[in-house]
Amino acid sequence: MNNLSIIIPYSGMKDEGQTLLNLFTILEEIRSDDEIIMVNDSSIPIMSRTFARILSAEKNVKFCEIESDKEMNNSVLARNAGSILSSHDCLVFLDEDMRIVPMTLNVYRVSIEMYGLVFGRINSTDANGQTIMDTRLKDMTNLKSNIRFSTNCYDGSAGVGNMGIHADVFFGLNGFDSIFNGYYGFSDLHLLHKAALEGIQPCYDYKAAATHLYHNNEYRSVKRNRRIFEEIWIKK
Repeated sequence: MNNLSIIIPYSGMKDEGQTLLNLFTILEEIRSDDEIIMVNDSSIPIMSRTFARILSAEKNVKFCEIESDKEMNNSVLARNAGSILSSHDCLVFLDEDMRIVPMTLNVYRVSIEMYGLVFGRINSTDANGQTIMDTRLKDMTNLKSNIRFSTNCYDGSAGVGNMGIHADVFFGLNGFDSIFNGYYGFSDLHLLHKAALEGIQPCYDYKAAATHLYHNNEYRSVKRNRRIFEEIWIKK
């Protein structure tokens, strides 16, 4: 099966202990030739010594830092930077506050090669740590894998926090557009839009699952993201 390049933007703004647990969960699932690329998006000046020491001990982990505006969410630039450093054709993008479920990476090994662009299931947790299952596409998928999106599906189901894409597709679409840097939720919708225009129909794979861990950060609603996305797209 295919080797993976797993790209994770690192802001340092989330709980570092949880981020480490998320990283260890990935390390338990990877194969010897897989790589994890963590990209500091410059939201903080430096990671803790403990975190850096642990990273340096893992041969499968690469770390780099980008120069960007520290007052912004720079995850778009961080993901693009990580993709340039990648060694493999199958790219998996995960957020630092995402914890994969077992076998997710093996699902991506197959589905990325088969479909080119794959969005995984994103569960969430509440303030009490209880898991909330992602049921947004339950009726559409009937809990089955490999049910493709329609080309006009911009309902927020695309989530860059848990997605896989073939390098040829990613670079063919020119990656994530930097115009969306500093915002949440725009770059994945835009990538989906570009893919549809190129005749690429992405896949939603229910078995490629990760859990978004609860934190107190404020997020824009999907409705607002869609409105702003459409306004920016029209301006372009």
